Amino acid sequence: MKTVIIQEKLLRDLRVAITEHNTTSKHKLKIDVAVFFLSLFNSIPSYYREDEQTDNVSLDSQRLKFYYTSYKKYFNLFETKGFIEKVKSYGADINKCNVFKLSNKYLDGGIVSYKIKNKVLLKRFDTNGLTKFHLAKNQFCIKTRPHLVKFFDKDLTIDSKAAYNEIKGFINDEATRRRYLTSATLITEFHNQVWKYSIKPKSDNRLHSNLTRSSKILRKHIKYDGNPIIGVDLKTSQPFFLCVIIKAILKKDMGLFKLIKATEVLPNNVIKTLINLDLNRNELIGFVQSVLNKDFYGEFENQIDIQYDENGMPFRMISNYSSRKIHKSRSRLDTTKKTKRKVIYMTNRELVKAVVMEIFYSKPKTTIKEAAIFRKAYPSVTKIFKCIHENEVKFSYVLQYIEAYVLLDYTAKKINKKYPNMPLFSIHDALVTTKPWKYDLIHSMAKHVQYITTLQPNIDIEEWNNIQILKDAI
Repeated sequence: MKTVIIQEKLLRDLRVAITEHNTTSKHKLKIDVAVFFLSLFNSIPSYYREDEQTDNVSLDSQRLKFYYTSYKKYFNLFETKGFIEKVKSYGADINKCNVFKLSNKYLDGGIVSYKIKNKVLLKRFDTNGLTKFHLAKNQFCIKTRPHLVKFFDKDLTIDSKAAYNEIKGFINDEATRRRYLTSATLITEFHNQVWKYSIKPKSDNRLHSNLTRSSKILRKHIKYDGNPIIGVDLKTSQPFFLCVIIKAILKKDMGLFKLIKATEVLPNNVIKTLINLDLNRNELIGFVQSVLNKDFYGEFENQIDIQYDENGMPFRMISNYSSRKIHKSRSRLDTTKKTKRKVIYMTNRELVKAVVMEIFYSKPKTTIKEAAIFRKAYPSVTKIFKCIHENEVKFSYVLQYIEAYVLLDYTAKKINKKYPNMPLFSIHDALVTTKPWKYDLIHSMAKHVQYITTLQPNIDIEEWNNIQILKDAI
């Protein structure tokens, strides 16, 4: 079985176009195949973070050919009838994909579920609706982190009706429209229990899954064995792991670098350079204390200006991720334009966290205004960023690799060994279980993280089923 979502108005117009085409052409087109190809404009963006999502989608010709050999006939019809627009054209010799988007007249309509029945197309999917590409990724995760994927089973469910009611208002605002389509895609996956997970060892080494892609407003409707899921979150996660690195630098502690597996992503010569940097010890200790003993995000919030929309919601105008490469091997979002777009956040804290992550992951000389404020407040922390960057190591990769090892490969594995029946999932810097197991997870996670990092973590509890979504946000 394969179920996809498509805009209701687009489906109506598509049926008419297919019928007209088939009455005048000897090359007959199949409605199921056409629907599937157009559904990619809804499903592909759901694999990316919200601030990376756009309506422009790059489609790999080889992947399209894998789905259906005569794919070009369908895309010719789509363009002729104005269902899609070509944003960019690329030749195969430069390893980039053609970029398309749905016509604007179809972007603000409601969506419907559609079951694919075409036998030729269905051969590309297994009984759960997965391709060989997804199955290979799943198998790698099962082999690498079995303790975090074994509970993706029939007991993991979502209240689809309540979830759809939660998001339906998003379609009315251009700023939240993409969130609506992404959420609808994920609701369909959960409802049909189409589990997809992957690990990118050379990217961030995290576990990506249906759950990590879901927003908080969807998680409140997700249950395992009838119990709401809850998250046990490592508070201020990325700054926390930076603090571990700072401690290792200040103490010249190669053992700590090894313990957290930093030596697997930082060459010895880079670690030696870091240890010998001329740094302000008091500044670094003050930064660590702010993260461990105070509210670092709250303190930084007081130093930056936050804009609010007409509904009182904090927002930022951000650029699309122009530095990311588009790989020919798979469908990717087009990220070549430096266009600005509005991202709305539910709270000031969420906005500040996004700002800090952008500072951490950008080049040391980034021109975003908040980065200048950070550099002035923490010049020695910036020196650490600069040293790593100048040695051609991505600081984002260092932090995420350490986080993934500490939380997923050490802590979660220890917990699963002691509590093999505890439902256990991950959402980046959080481990997830159900309410009956909450206190076991809290205690165990804090203990194991402190042991391996030598710093006492701050733990947050996220009970998503208690979240009250502000109507003004939609």
